[in-house]
Amino acid sequence: MIEKNTKVPIKITKNFTNPLSFMKEIHVGVYQGESLFPDEDDADMLGDFLINIEPMPAGQNKIDVTFEIGEEFGILHATAKDVYSGNERTVKIISRGRLSKQEKDKWTKTLSNIYPIEVNFNNTAAKKMVNLLVNPHSTIGEIKNKLKEADMINENEGLFYNNKELSDDSILSSTNIDKEWIIEIRARTDNRKKKTEKN
Repeated sequence: MIEKNTKVPIKITKNFTNPLSFMKEIHVGVYQGESLFPDEDDADMLGDFLINIEPMPAGQNKIDVTFEIGEEFGILHATAKDVYSGNERTVKIISRGRLSKQEKDKWTKTLSNIYPIEVNFNNTAAKKMVNLLVNPHSTIGEIKNKLKEADMINENEGLFYNNKELSDDSILSSTNIDKEWIIEIRARTDNRKKKTEKN
């Protein structure tokens, strides 16, 4: 947000939104470097924080992120504000040198579990395929609700990976799905159907 060699003091604000529907919090990462992407070699993490936001459909939240550098050398104030709820959080980041490779690897791994991942859902019976950005912390049940909204799945169908039906309460990131991210939609197994009927 703040370009290299910019004169201080400076305060700059940019607007962001929610990448996924009905998120309850947003992760704000603060980086130093020329890259637009945090996993590249020239982008170093200085700090991060979470802010609670109003749950809304994807792309409808308004989150103002402000970076402010004053006269104090090496001190950055980062503020995030959810416009709709009014919730605001500010952190003070003090430069103590760049992160080590081990620390950077840790944060890269953390971020990979926060940002949305691309998943292909294939309904072979209906001959439909849809590509969705999904929060890796979503449950299979939550994902099925999204697919119902897209008219991709009904009550008698389930999500399968490697010929195994995924349970509604399991978390996507814990299912050990490969990078291909192709999940099949097909008729549920007999045991699951009977359990649903009894309930």
